[in-house]
Amino acid sequence: MRVWDEAGGESAWTVGPSFDTVAHPYPNPNNFIYSPADPNAGAPMQFFDDVDGDSMNGDPFYDPASSHEWGWDMNAANGLCLPGGVPPLSSCDYYANDASPANADPIHSYGSPGLYRVTLIVQDDVGVCAKEKGVTVFPPPSSTWQEISPF
Repeated sequence: MRVWDEAGGESAWTVGPSFDTVAHPYPNPNNFIYSPADPNAGAPMQFFDDVDGDSMNGDPFYDPASSHEWGWDMNAANGLCLPGGVPPLSSCDYYANDASPANADPIHSYGSPGLYRVTLIVQDDVGVCAKEKGVTVFPPPSSTWQEISPF
């Protein structure tokens, strides 16, 4: 067997007993996206979960009998929420579940330019996974000035 990580790194070959993998061992926040792609400080941006297991995406592994939770930490350096429930996902900047899914795709703005580490944590009855991504926020556009003659 050989495995690859998300950056394309690969392991050495290994030999062991045979095994079967389950079709959906845990929720998979394979990616999340945000819009606009080049956000400015002070401007709202929307984050979209794009998660395997999300019924809205028509995922074949979605189990309507399973409970689902989403937690968004909009600056992972603050450690508001961590995978595994300590502290619980409900302490994240944005929290959603099947009963109240409104914050599964939150709208957020950053007051200052910079690089922010955003983490999406997804949990279902089978397990929990997280995906972290750097989001660069740019300074707001400068004002356009027009020179007007005083006379």
